[in-house]
Amino acid sequence: MAIEQGLFQKQSQRMVISPQMQQALHILQLPLMDLRQLIQQELVENPVIEEMQEKAGEADIQNQENNGDDDSKSIIEEMEEIARSQELWDEYLRNLNHPAAMEFDEDKESYARSLVTVPPNLQEHLLQQLRLSDCPEYSIGELIIGNIDRDGYLRSSTQEIARLAGCTPEKAEEVMALIQTFDPPGVAARDLRECLLIQLKTRGVENPLVIKIVSEYLPDIERKKYPQVARNLAAEVEDVTNAAKIVAALEPKPGRKFSPASPQYIVPDITVKKMNGAYRITVNDDGIPELRISPYYRKLLSNNPSTQTQKYLAEKLRSGLWLIKNIEQRKRTMYRVAECIVKKQKGFLDAGISHLQPLRLKDVAAELDLHESTISRVTTDKYMETGRGIFELKYFFSGTLDKGGSKTTSTRSIKARIAQLIKEENPREPLADHKILELLQKEGINIARRTIAKYREQLGILPVQLRKQY
Repeated sequence: MAIEQGLFQKQSQRMVISPQMQQALHILQLPLMDLRQLIQQELVENPVIEEMQEKAGEADIQNQENNGDDDSKSIIEEMEEIARSQELWDEYLRNLNHPAAMEFDEDKESYARSLVTVPPNLQEHLLQQLRLSDCPEYSIGELIIGNIDRDGYLRSSTQEIARLAGCTPEKAEEVMALIQTFDPPGVAARDLRECLLIQLKTRGVENPLVIKIVSEYLPDIERKKYPQVARNLAAEVEDVTNAAKIVAALEPKPGRKFSPASPQYIVPDITVKKMNGAYRITVNDDGIPELRISPYYRKLLSNNPSTQTQKYLAEKLRSGLWLIKNIEQRKRTMYRVAECIVKKQKGFLDAGISHLQPLRLKDVAAELDLHESTISRVTTDKYMETGRGIFELKYFFSGTLDKGGSKTTSTRSIKARIAQLIKEENPREPLADHKILELLQKEGINIARRTIAKYREQLGILPVQLRKQY
């Protein structure tokens, strides 16, 4: 069969997402803070939409829409007012050039800056100590400090430092030793062993057993092989245990306190409160202004003879209407999804995580007659405030485990039960995974031992040999 090129007509059906639908999907997945930013941006870019006054009643709004001429200025009056405002603004800017005004602003700005305190980072903290020291090789010290990472470790060799500074390795070692005496203790070390030894020296710890353990037996101490270390050092297990406690009190990352993590503030999108035995759901719209189409521009659209102006205003009007509609649709969809979650997880809200029921996205989608992707958008990066705390909506969705017969339980409940069992264990005789398996089977929970190990790792819980205390 010959292959040939040509133009052919073909009919096919495909789904095309309109810009309005794309906006609806985008707004649906936005968290509350991002939605506020989007609305503020639209208020700036689209002159047709405006924020309704909080004190304006329904009758006032209706009168404004019915009497556009009375409530709105003519175009000429509006332009004259803009011109007058521009003259006042220009006069204000001219006054700012007056020397007295400039001096006042500079003093005010200087005072405002003095009130702002920004904690120094690790490099600034070390450079300040270097300037106060008697170091004759300041440039070498600067180079060494510049190669210290955020954890406080020196990530370049002394040979490389010497090559870059144009000095001998011995001189670089001398300056590095000086910086290792700076605060925080352990800074400028090249590995964990050196970091801990510097801290022991700074604290005045001269116990030879502790120094020997840090120098040669850190991996064994990490795995809590205290009896083996005691045999190798001809020491008592109790002494090794006490030495390990001293090592555990040291800081493995001395620069950590100079790079604190920024706090993440959560604004719940949904609030659930129990009132008179029933749960009341509220979609948080705090900071979300109530929008409307400006009656002035609506009347201007109907009266303006310019085709270009009408086209522009019509486009902005459609965009504003879709924005208002999509924001309202987002609120209704979030309420329906939250209502379904509350109904399914009433046991959790009443009694805690042990009563959290298995729930999947497609279960909620089937009940609300929505697509599963819609439920995923609604529950992503959104939070619900309950009497038991603030939870991401995704928290209420988890897999299923057999609990015997026709009963099932949530995998999240199983994880919480494993964490509780380990929390209540005897630290000298911690529970192995097979022991946890036996306890869960007695409670009617059918689960494999490897699943317990997987859940334990997901919870960040160490294995039994590392949890044991001697």
